[in-house]
Amino acid sequence: MNIPSSRRDRRQIVLGAIAPLVLVAAITAWNLAHKSIWVDEAYSLSTAAHHPLPETIRRAIRFELQPPLYFGLLNLWLRISPGLGFGRAFSMLCSMGTVLFLWASARQLQLRNAWVISWLAALTPGVIWAASEMRGYALGMLLVAASGRYFLRVTREGPPRTRDLAAYAVTALAALLTYYYAGFVLAGHWLAAMIAKRNRRQLTIALAIAAVSFMPFVPTVIGQVVAHPNPVRDTLASSPPRLDLYHARMTWLQGVIGEHAVTVESPNLIFLLIVSPLILIPGVPGLVRRSPSAGITGEGNGQTVLVIVAALVPLLAIGMLRATSVVLVEARHTLIALPPFLLMSVALVSGTRWRVPAGACLVALVGAVSVSLAIDEHTGLQTADWKSAGAYLSAHALIDEPILVSPSYDVLPLAYYYPRTSAIVQIPGAIRFDTADFAPVHIRDTAQLARSIDSAVRHGRFWMVEGRTEFSKERLLLNTFLESRYRTIADSSVLTIRMQHLEAR
Repeated sequence: MNIPSSRRDRRQIVLGAIAPLVLVAAITAWNLAHKSIWVDEAYSLSTAAHHPLPETIRRAIRFELQPPLYFGLLNLWLRISPGLGFGRAFSMLCSMGTVLFLWASARQLQLRNAWVISWLAALTPGVIWAASEMRGYALGMLLVAASGRYFLRVTREGPPRTRDLAAYAVTALAALLTYYYAGFVLAGHWLAAMIAKRNRRQLTIALAIAAVSFMPFVPTVIGQVVAHPNPVRDTLASSPPRLDLYHARMTWLQGVIGEHAVTVESPNLIFLLIVSPLILIPGVPGLVRRSPSAGITGEGNGQTVLVIVAALVPLLAIGMLRATSVVLVEARHTLIALPPFLLMSVALVSGTRWRVPAGACLVALVGAVSVSLAIDEHTGLQTADWKSAGAYLSAHALIDEPILVSPSYDVLPLAYYYPRTSAIVQIPGAIRFDTADFAPVHIRDTAQLARSIDSAVRHGRFWMVEGRTEFSKERLLLNTFLESRYRTIADSSVLTIRMQHLEAR
């Protein structure tokens, strides 16, 4: 990245890079201090902390059913300090890197007011959420933004430089080894280059090198897809095939702006505000001919079509996966397509000759993400408040009272905050963290529950802690069983966690 020397360009660096990075760091630091760990983050600690690197990679593949790069890097990172906050700081740095690469891409495209992309990314709830999570989403977005930056360098006019091709191949492979859905982003790059006829052969060679390097991992990917739980697919197995476009749109929208009341109550309005820059496509002269009067000038003018195609391909591909429920796609999984979408939106606003509609679309987009970010921050970005649950149990549970936890995989986030880990018992059985076989910990019948609870509760009182679960039939079976055999002394809830103090009738 070239560092401009003029005073004006130095101001652009402060406005377009430094200030947005400070904003991301400030918001994320606030989240790190208040946000409770949840089950997926607890998995990250279990997988990456206090293990040799080969063991972490093995757990990432067999238990997490994820690519190994993020967990391998997290393993090395946590050797400096093994705490939750430090683990999340790695994601914060990755999100800051995403902002920088998007800004560099906007400058490559010679966008009018390229600093807008930095602020838009810094205010987007999906970027901030990923920065606050000890999971691989922030690293995945960073690598997608980096590969997008080198993609633009490879496809600019003239023969591409060897170092740009090498950087593109490396970041493309790293993205695949962090997040499999990054393959849709790379497919968008290739299709865009084919359509725009920009250094197609060189880009294809770079992608081929990445694909060949990834090839030995393909059997592992297939095995992970088969083994990965997919409650939506299982629910629809007995139903006629259908195309669920509504939930596909909602899933993507929740990935961009978060899962809160506004998303549920006004999804159509928010969706239209977020995608409003798409109406500017016909007003971009660069899509038809070069026009120095447009906001995208010179080199960037010919790359506008590249940006649009590269953004739309992963959005449509991941959307179709969600619409058909072929594989599990949740809101956080769509984040891999967020960096190219943000870049496309700003490119359209900057490149159109329709200045008034462009301004309105920019205000709509920035306003929608800013309000959503404020709502997210007000609600604390909590998925499950295990910190409060641990504090409540520490204050109320007696030393001889066992703490029963269902579903079993919620044992990790509770154990992070509850000091008497020896008192915690998983119901109906202990989960293994070296395999993704969850069958032994599913509740099947009352006989199984009687065996597991009777062996844990020899006499007297105990606590039953229930976290949120997709298996509603299992929760109904558990609660019916508890009501028939035990009397409730106290019943308290924090967010998605219920804590009952029980004794035999």
